[in-house]
Amino acid sequence: MRKLIAAAGVAALLAGCLSMPTTTTDVNAIGGGIYMVGGTGGTAVWSGNEVKSGLIKTGTNHCQKLGKEFLLVSDAADDASTYKAASSEIKFRCN
Repeated sequence: MRKLIAAAGVAALLAGCLSMPTTTTDVNAIGGGIYMVGGTGGTAVWSGNEVKSGLIKTGTNHCQKLGKEFLLVSDAADDASTYKAASSEIKFRCN
């Protein structure tokens, strides 16, 4: 019975780790009308481009709140590896 409870506890812990969400920074103005936002993937996100897609949505929403259109200026994305989460950063303008 104890082994069953321990196994259930380990399964619950692993399920919680697999469902950790992508985290993003706040949108920051960095000068010259350019904004920047970055993020890292949760434990189930391996692609830096998947993180970047979410950041583009964040940037688009930010521009829409200003009544403007999103324009990507630059981007970078790194896939996850053994000890590093997937990550991305974008810079954009609202025109």
